[in-house]
Amino acid sequence: ASDVYKRQICSLFVASTLWFCGSLRTAATQLLLLVHLTLLMEEVSSLPYIFNDSSGLCTTMAFLRFYSGLGNAMSLGLLVISYRYHFMEDTIGIIPFIEKYCILIVGIFPLITLLPFVTNSYKNNNEVWCFMETDTIVSNMWAFLVFYAWAWVILIFSTIVLVYTIYEVCMIDKEIGKLLCSTTGMYATISILAWIPRSVARFAHFGQRDLGNEAYLYAYFPIYIAGIIYTFVFMREKSALLLFDRLSAVSYTHLRAHETG
Repeated sequence: ASDVYKRQICSLFVASTLWFCGSLRTAATQLLLLVHLTLLMEEVSSLPYIFNDSSGLCTTMAFLRFYSGLGNAMSLGLLVISYRYHFMEDTIGIIPFIEKYCILIVGIFPLITLLPFVTNSYKNNNEVWCFMETDTIVSNMWAFLVFYAWAWVILIFSTIVLVYTIYEVCMIDKEIGKLLCSTTGMYATISILAWIPRSVARFAHFGQRDLGNEAYLYAYFPIYIAGIIYTFVFMREKSALLLFDRLSAVSYTHLRAHETG
């Protein structure tokens, strides 16, 4: 249990560093902060045994697990798009839109995970974790329609965009391309690897397979591992990330001044 709390401290540390050291005036830093905050929320809501004594609290945590997980995927997707248009010409105004609405998008879109409450699908009968029911077709369909399908569409799309962006940037400046690959590229890779086991565990129920608690432990453990690796990536590239944030903030200020002038 102490190891789990240490992993949560890693996410909290990065979020605190971004809050106090970053300008938080650019979408890139705001979204990076949201990636870590949603991951922290998902880590807390995925803790075993803690919330099972209260049915209402356990149901809330099951919802928060889905809400924060989808918010995490959305944050990463917008982060990838934001980085792309900081390097490439933004001819259609993507950056101003993300700058203005990224927090609202990440906060509001995952609210589709409220829909399973209509059929009481967050009711939990497991004695270890709080999550959506796995023994009915209705709950498994909800899990797919409001969570896994959207998350994988976002992750696959953002990965394609990221790979193409890194390729284009490397054609111009290989050093910047390598930096992009070692920061945002690592975040995307870690996220996908963390999503695979829990997706497999959920889809196993479509085949009416009853997974034991040990299987779920292996399925959700990568969430906490992701928090640690995110922290290592952030610490290794912290100076470059914060410098990029400050330079982007200056550019954004000049852009806004030009628009209002």
